[in-house]
This record gives sequence, structure tokens and C-alpha cells, in this order.
Amino acid sequence: MQAQALKTIEKEWISISKTFTLPKDEKDYQEKLELMDYLLEQDYPDDHPIFKLINLLGDMIDSYEIEHFPKVRELEKLTEKV
Repeated sequence: MQAQALKTIEKEWISISKTFTLPKDEKDYQEKLELMDYLLEQDYPDDHPIFKLINLLGDMIDSYEIEHFPKVRELEKLTEKV
């Protein structure tokens, strides 16, 4: 079973690998935001496995925002306290 799964991953990796890397620039960041928004707009049940991808995208987007938009993050923290 694992050998077959690995073959499938190897075959598809080139086309999907960009999805599983941290955003490298603004364009890549925007693409990940759009993908996450699209996935969230779909009517998946709460226990659907796609939410693992949505969470991963959210973590990558969050990481990019912390590094590139620190002032916005500070404002968000301030408004959360209010």
C-alpha cells in the first residue's frame, strides 16, 4: 500500500508542490489566499479531509503575514483585546 501511495505522490508532486511551500512573494501569498478562500467557500462537511489542507494553507499564510506585515499583526492583536 505504501509503495503505491508513494508512486502516486511522486507522479503528482511537481504539479502540487507549490501549494505546500511557504509563500515566497506577494503573488504567491495572494494565490494561497485565493485558494484558501475558494476551499472555504465550498460546502465541505466539517470532518472532510480537505480541512487539513485549509489549515496548512492558513499556517503558511499566517507565517508570511507575521514576517511581511508586522504592523497589521500588531493592530490585530490590539483590536482583539478590546
